Amino acid sequence: MKISPRVFLLWLLLVPVLRADEANVAALKEFIRSTADLDAAYLAAHEKKTPLKDFETALAAGRERLMVAVAKPGVPPDLGRALTAWAAVYEKAGQLLAKDPIGEEQRLWRAADDLAELTQLARTLGGLVGAGARLTPAERQALGAEVEARFGKKVREFPRGDVSPFASGSRSPFASAMWMVNLAFDESVKR
Repeated sequence: MKISPRVFLLWLLLVPVLRADEANVAALKEFIRSTADLDAAYLAAHEKKTPLKDFETALAAGRERLMVAVAKPGVPPDLGRALTAWAAVYEKAGQLLAKDPIGEEQRLWRAADDLAELTQLARTLGGLVGAGARLTPAERQALGAEVEARFGKKVREFPRGDVSPFASGSRSPFASAMWMVNLAFDESVKR
């Protein structure tokens, strides 16, 4: 059986594109998982269930997980840059936690302030995963469902009238940033 050179060349051109989409989805799934793990570590430290050192360790592990996801072949450069920026925020917050000489509770609040930068980066990442991205609507829907499975529903109202990003009641910087990214996965959100 002979394969036409044109068909073969077309196939060679399409293979990297298809692989990039799979790598794109895989990197985003790892991003969601690592963010959910960091949210849990933050809440455990905030509720004083674990020492602050565990949260520092979780930040370092979260950074490494993102860097491994970015290093895989086929991850688009723009997504790689966005996830690397997230990893840099994790690293910076972890270093400040380790070096800050004040009490544990104040260090955690300062870390939360530093991690609030994630909400700004969420806008950039949201633009990469929104309706104009290379993700299909089915992929965006699946990723959005995974975010909701790990964090809960998108919005929860409290008696005082304020709103938490997710039904878990978490007001961590991770949950707030993921709420913004999850809006981009939502197909009904128009840009």
